[in-house]
Amino acid sequence: MILTSSVINRHELVTIFVSYLVDQNPAGFRSDKDHKVIEFVKQTEVFLGALVTITMLRQEAGGVPFYSPRGRDACLCKLGSSIIRQGAPNFYRNPRSVYDYVNSKFSKSTKGMEALQKGETLSNELKIEQINRLMRKYRVIKEVRDFDGVEWVETQ
Repeated sequence: MILTSSVINRHELVTIFVSYLVDQNPAGFRSDKDHKVIEFVKQTEVFLGALVTITMLRQEAGGVPFYSPRGRDACLCKLGSSIIRQGAPNFYRNPRSVYDYVNSKFSKSTKGMEALQKGETLSNELKIEQINRLMRKYRVIKEVRDFDGVEWVETQ
């Protein structure tokens, strides 16, 4: 179960983290047994996992664009924001802020560079297959039923 941002009080988390800093044991924060810290660590892992995933699935040419400013077009940043919204609500970002964050900060980090290198080794077919699976799973591609005058047709 994912707790809402009102349950995970940022002030309490900072207080707990500062107490570990004062004790000169910042690594102990991750092993704290407080349910708020445990949930925060889980959401952090989901957030970083989403960033790594969309960075690895990024394609230079063809396929799904990394970011599309159009509201209905599918893109990897919309996929990332859907994953974050469902799994890490304290870290929620809209598709544009995911794009800005990945390009300005994450891609320059060690994890970001590793994800880019791993992404270069994946084939485009595998990337497209994974993107389509994730788009359906996180409902980025919505099935729409339209009446074409004769029968109901599902489109994407």
